[in-house]
Amino acid sequence: MKLNSLAKNPAGIYMNPAFGGIDYSDGAAAEEYIMQSISNARDISSTSFELESLIRDWPSEYHLSASRANLLRPFNLGKSARILEFGCGCGAVTRHLGESGHKVDAIEGSLRRAEITASRCRDLAGVNVICANYSALEFPEAEYDLALFIGVLEYAKMFWGGASANTQEDALKAILAAARKTLKPNGVLIAAIENSLGLKYWIGCREDHTGLLYESLHGYANSPSVKTYSRRELRDALAASGFSCVGFFYPFPDYKLPSTILNDDFIREHRNADAAVHQTRSRDYVRNYSTDFVEPLVWHTLQQSGLLGEFANSFLVFASPQGDLARLYDFDMVAYSPVCRKGGLATETRKLKESDAVVKRFLLPENMRGLASPILEHRLRDSRWIDGRLLSEMLLKAACNRKDLAEFFALTAKYREFLSGVIRREQTPTANFGYDCALWNIIVKDSGEWESFDLEWGSRIPMTTEKAYFRNLVLWFSRHATYLAHFSAKHGLHTVGDALTAIFSKAGLSLTDETIDDFCRDCDELQFAVERERTSFKKALRRRFNPAATSMTDRRPTPARKPALLAAGGGAI
Repeated sequence: MKLNSLAKNPAGIYMNPAFGGIDYSDGAAAEEYIMQSISNARDISSTSFELESLIRDWPSEYHLSASRANLLRPFNLGKSARILEFGCGCGAVTRHLGESGHKVDAIEGSLRRAEITASRCRDLAGVNVICANYSALEFPEAEYDLALFIGVLEYAKMFWGGASANTQEDALKAILAAARKTLKPNGVLIAAIENSLGLKYWIGCREDHTGLLYESLHGYANSPSVKTYSRRELRDALAASGFSCVGFFYPFPDYKLPSTILNDDFIREHRNADAAVHQTRSRDYVRNYSTDFVEPLVWHTLQQSGLLGEFANSFLVFASPQGDLARLYDFDMVAYSPVCRKGGLATETRKLKESDAVVKRFLLPENMRGLASPILEHRLRDSRWIDGRLLSEMLLKAACNRKDLAEFFALTAKYREFLSGVIRREQTPTANFGYDCALWNIIVKDSGEWESFDLEWGSRIPMTTEKAYFRNLVLWFSRHATYLAHFSAKHGLHTVGDALTAIFSKAGLSLTDETIDDFCRDCDELQFAVERERTSFKKALRRRFNPAATSMTDRRPTPARKPALLAAGGGAI
């Protein structure tokens, strides 16, 4: 980048001494906490559990979570790419790019955020942090391999003025055209942005930027300074700005903290692609929120209708004036486990494109991982993509029948029978991997055949069918209890424990207090062998099937995260 009258200050930031910075912040106290956390941390890498352990609210989660880097982690961005990052924030993505060996010019308008980014990248010689309003900078032409806008384009009019930018759409096209000029002929623009039609907004989540209900669906009637876009609007704006090659990816639950990414071809060509996002849940970042809207079933319905991409909560868009986008990725679907697993055993699961191969790998190098547990064994195995419906999704649909639970009980009985066979088959000389045969680890094919997959964890504690059955049903109910208020109102099953007792009774089994104590003790220990926070199966059994309540009170920041077993979307080892 040309110097633009920029000078390097003592914090290592390039800026014009006359520039006062842009007033954009999560709050002085929140950003001071983030700065202190990063400045004092020994491990500031993109996979740092040290930083993860300091998360206390939504701003610190957004800036410190290792999940931030998942957005770009699976892509092949080349070696030592020249990258221009617009709006780098507090440097979570910048850090990942720099430690991957790329040369990054990271622009941030807020001086405090630029200082945090400089601290996060303090050991990376290839990262330059520039504090400026990017609309005031002169950029070299055909200089960069990549231009990044991660959570930036929605503010285009705020930061990219001028006579030609009369509307949000004008500003968007102007900034895209300016970015295109900085790219080499085969360069690529990468943008992450919320979908204005995202499913979360239809079900009552507040709009992420304004905190208002339905604001993006109403066309931002109250918010002239911010605007997100639909898939069609983004594609049209990119085409109008000179990008002839455009590819869409869909990060779930959204681009901020993605655990799963699907590519566009995958959802078009695989009827049951929604199985890959069954365990994700939309989040409201403004307030506490719960709903009886059964999100996994809706994703399935949207996929069957060819609309999943139109209603994904976020887009990750790759665009090039003439380059080949296919060289940048080799996957249809990629999913990440939490980085905070004990023993550094975080994993990536990748379904390769144009293949049914599913490849699983560790995120951390061998010298940074190891399972020091006498009760649990861990294995990674490559496999193949199995087309069909998840048993978990089928059971959830049966459970949502408010009149009759006959199909629900029939599926749970068949699951026990199937699980019994897996328990026998997956016993090794040292551990039983059948206990990891959770309801979301079983595919029901169109033929009706059931097939298990991804049996990653083996119990060295003696494992019976009944104990594994108990464990996996409790985890399933912990994840879906919010949707099942009618279990109490219609069927007299007031708690998860009531439901387990009924299921066991239908199978001719009894759950005595002694049996429950035994099962809960072993299940708690197996979970804690992987998770850093203790969870309680007994507490999960006491969870009530209350009607979902949605607080109408705005609160920033959102509360600290709950233990994984009891949190929506958590609990599976």
